[in-house]
Amino acid sequence: MQPRDIAIGVLVCLLILIGVYHLMSRPTEDQELLVQDQAEEIKRLTQMVDQLNELKMTVYQLEENLHTKEKTIASLNQQVEQFKSSEQEFVIAQREKEVLEQEFQAFKKEIERREQVQKSLSGPLHEEVKSGDIQITQVAENTIIRLEDRVLFDTGEANLTNEGLQILNKIGRTLSTIEDQHIQVEGHTDSRPISKQRQRIYPTNWELSVDRSAKVVRYLVEQVGVDPFHISAAGFGPYHPLVEENTPEDMQKNRRVEFILRPLEFQ
Repeated sequence: MQPRDIAIGVLVCLLILIGVYHLMSRPTEDQELLVQDQAEEIKRLTQMVDQLNELKMTVYQLEENLHTKEKTIASLNQQVEQFKSSEQEFVIAQREKEVLEQEFQAFKKEIERREQVQKSLSGPLHEEVKSGDIQITQVAENTIIRLEDRVLFDTGEANLTNEGLQILNKIGRTLSTIEDQHIQVEGHTDSRPISKQRQRIYPTNWELSVDRSAKVVRYLVEQVGVDPFHISAAGFGPYHPLVEENTPEDMQKNRRVEFILRPLEFQ
């Protein structure tokens, strides 16, 4: 039993006792009138008890309604928090989606750029590519144009042949239109040492490979119009071979000049 119910019961008893006391303390002239008054007073007190019970039920119902509304409010608050959390997750997902879209567009643009470079090179060099003298490949973000040394130079020499000049004219016309990439020209040799009669000019393969790449760069800049700020020369001698040198054919593969086209943002 709740404290409120006990209080109401005590109040009812007090009211009844007060009524009885009041009736007993009145001077009575007629016993019948006294009984009638007592009956009416009891009736009135009973009505008051009924009203108190009704009030009690009303209070109980109000408390139940209040409890229900509190649960409803708590549930709504929980839904609001879930909505806020979902909204935050949506915002994060939307940002991630935008980043992925930007990365996809950048990747798509890069693919298109690579395809355009290869297409612009493959057309003029179709016969050389078909014969195998020139290879155009893609490694990561770099486009590589690989020429066997005999396409550009005589054996042990760094002066460009007439055929080599024609090839460089074809390559250079495309390279001169490229503005968003750096071009590194790399000279490579096989592992055979320089002959004694040539050591006065090229003591080692280092000097020969560097001189070859420098001659190519100079021609492309001075004669074809390639931007000198976007091109450089390097020589690696025999130290970056493509294959192990077990046969003369292997040595021929390692004697080469490579054009490495690298996007400027990776410089």
